[in-house]
Amino acid sequence: VRVDWIRGSWTCSPAPQPKAGSKPAAGSELGSMAMTTVSVPWAGPSAAEAPAEEPFAAVPESEAVGDDYFADAAFIGDSRTQGLRLYSGLKDTNWLCSVGLTVETAATEKFSVADGKYTALDALGVLKPAKVYIMLGLNELGWKSEDIFIEKYAAIIDAALAANQDCLVYVQSILPVSAAKDAGGTWCNNANVNARNERLKELAEEKGVYYLDVASAFRGEDGCLPAGDTPDGIHLTPGLCVSWLDYLKTHTVREETP
Repeated sequence: VRVDWIRGSWTCSPAPQPKAGSKPAAGSELGSMAMTTVSVPWAGPSAAEAPAEEPFAAVPESEAVGDDYFADAAFIGDSRTQGLRLYSGLKDTNWLCSVGLTVETAATEKFSVADGKYTALDALGVLKPAKVYIMLGLNELGWKSEDIFIEKYAAIIDAALAANQDCLVYVQSILPVSAAKDAGGTWCNNANVNARNERLKELAEEKGVYYLDVASAFRGEDGCLPAGDTPDGIHLTPGLCVSWLDYLKTHTVREETP
């Protein structure tokens, strides 16, 4: 009897019959045998055999780069990024930041770029930066719709990739506020910060860009910005702005990274 596996079934068929007049081989049995098929469900490879897909994660720590890494970069942000501009010591880069900037006014407020005046979105088309760092969302914490915030944030990412399809877009997590600010009973609190950061991480994954969890480096054990690192519960001291740049220098990806 021969047993075969055919498309999810075991098929049993009789051994070939001896020719007339010949003697059967020792141990063989003669007689007719109907072909029998036994169906066995086939579920495909087990889950254990399938390669597990790695979850999307923030950019990990890497070897530090120098200031020259940012020479072809553009920074888009609000007053916190203004602090980075003023106190980090980074000079040779492109700054598209201002006090009160939001994902909405990034499309309307103009900046001086290459002897002209352009909105942050249009400036990306002029500069065609190789890297774009975005730190926005603090001023939008009071917006009722997270979806509108994400939609307008996505437009900035799209503009960066339209200007340079190989651009490394870094979505930076919104930094926390101090415990005193958090307890102030306003929309400017860390619960809102954390909720928006979850959405930003999802957006980065959806767009195929990079997520920098800067907030994790400046969050105390209580989840708040330490009181000694901020003059007003929101903005950073000059020393912390230097630390912010150090974080960016040690969390980069290379151009060839898919």
